[in-house]
Amino acid sequence: MSAQDQPVFTRGREPFDNFIEGLGNIDPYVFLLFAFVVSVAVGMVASQAHRTFKFGKTNEIVGFTFSVIGVIFGIVIGLKLLDSWQRWGTASNRADSEVSALAEAAREVRASFPASAPAFDGAIQAYTLSVVQREWPYALRYAAEEPQTAALFKAVYDQARAILAAAATDADRFSAQEIIKRMDKAAVARSGRYLESRATTPAPFWLVIVLFGALLVVYPTFFFEVTPGPYGNFAIGVSTAGMLFTVLMVVALIAHLQHPFTGAVHLPPTVFVPLALAGAP
Repeated sequence: MSAQDQPVFTRGREPFDNFIEGLGNIDPYVFLLFAFVVSVAVGMVASQAHRTFKFGKTNEIVGFTFSVIGVIFGIVIGLKLLDSWQRWGTASNRADSEVSALAEAAREVRASFPASAPAFDGAIQAYTLSVVQREWPYALRYAAEEPQTAALFKAVYDQARAILAAAATDADRFSAQEIIKRMDKAAVARSGRYLESRATTPAPFWLVIVLFGALLVVYPTFFFEVTPGPYGNFAIGVSTAGMLFTVLMVVALIAHLQHPFTGAVHLPPTVFVPLALAGAP
């Protein structure tokens, strides 16, 4: 696919968003190992640096400053983590709502318009099969609606409109309008699935995370006083390594949750499989 054909929102985003999306593409176990190795290495450097370049010792001012930095960092990154988790849950709920609405529409067609049921069920099966086979892999790359699958959804919608247009009695029109309502619900859920995955985060937010995270990591190295000797320096190294490892893992967790349909960890199309394999219930 050429750059001109890619979904517009995949281009021209915040640089940090591109970085976070790239981070989300890394296997979490690989990143876990990477974060551990880097944290241990930085901890060893911090242990030596504390022995050589310590600028001060722990007192009320240093402890208060460190606590303020930690609280601000915790609040900011905690709010972002909560937002990412809610976005993941909402995207999953949207997929559930779409399948539920399609199944309800199919049941209404079977109950009120049995002659139209085979074609309607076939259209739903073709659409959901395309979601599983074509749209989900496409979404893994672009977090967008796949054009052929979108056309199949429109075909289902067109059949619902045709049923409404052919309704001859008030009872039939009422039933057809209920089918249209179910399709409207499915359409809203479908578009919402991908709106949830197009989240962008302003660059100043990530600058705050990087700045305060770096301060939390380096602060103990240069300003905390410990018991003189190798054990004290070892304690500083462990503290620095643990702090860095925590920061890296929380940022990685945000990266994997922020885009529910892309990355190494993503929502599977499991909920669509029953309709794709057996048609509407």
